[in-house]
Amino acid sequence: MKTIKLIMAAICLCTLMACATSSEEKYESNVKKLDALITEMEKQDKISENDWEKAEALLNELDNLSEEDLKNLTEEQAEEYGRLAGRMAKLAMKQGVNTVNDAVDKVNSFIKGLSDAFGDEDDD
Repeated sequence: MKTIKLIMAAICLCTLMACATSSEEKYESNVKKLDALITEMEKQDKISENDWEKAEALLNELDNLSEEDLKNLTEEQAEEYGRLAGRMAKLAMKQGVNTVNDAVDKVNSFIKGLSDAFGDEDDD
């Protein structure tokens, strides 16, 4: 009976150790993937919807860490997470400015087109 309890305790301990390791490894993997994706997105003039979805999914996975996992982050990991979130926010603002600029350019082109089409009628 003692042997069974010892075996069960060993299995539980191994399982807990595996969970802790895989959680940290998953965090590190997601950070690396997100960092690489953000770096690639920063090089692009216009970011694809697919890239946004991938980046948001990775950031959400990091956001959804358990309280225990968050407490176990090193100071360096917490700073890296903050930098990634900041870079994502910067990209979102840049993309928003580009979208607004594109809209203004389209409106200006539309107004110029109207002006060209109807501008000569004042001479009649």
